[in-house]
Amino acid sequence: NIDWHMCFHFFSLGICHCHTGDLIKAIDLMEEAYRLADNSQERHYAGKSLIWLGRLTGLADSHKKNEAIEYIQRVLKNLSALQTKPDVSIAHLFLGEIYWSQGSENKAAGFLKHAAVKFEEMGMDSWLDKTQEILEQL
Repeated sequence: NIDWHMCFHFFSLGICHCHTGDLIKAIDLMEEAYRLADNSQERHYAGKSLIWLGRLTGLADSHKKNEAIEYIQRVLKNLSALQTKPDVSIAHLFLGEIYWSQGSENKAAGFLKHAAVKFEEMGMDSWLDKTQEILEQL
């Protein structure tokens, strides 16, 4: 299915643009990745795309933090059902980041602690380090 293959590339490019700081382009690419994944009924990549779309939305516009949270929470149940533990843990990290940026430290701590435990269990050290950096600032 060509939509699935295109989805993967749009997703990857979106992450690259995120890391270069071009959040508007990253959002456009992630929206396209989600559209293609959804069209091809590829739930895993649709979920991954929404997680990152939530994070990017929150980073790009401080007035859209609630929208960012909704993107991520919308997909958590589906990804949990698919048992994609790394993606679910990344979603928890991103929710923790967003809540922390809003000043909701208790909510942030809950999501971040959950993510940290799962990252440690899976040996995802770079993600664990990112999570612990934020936890130390709470």
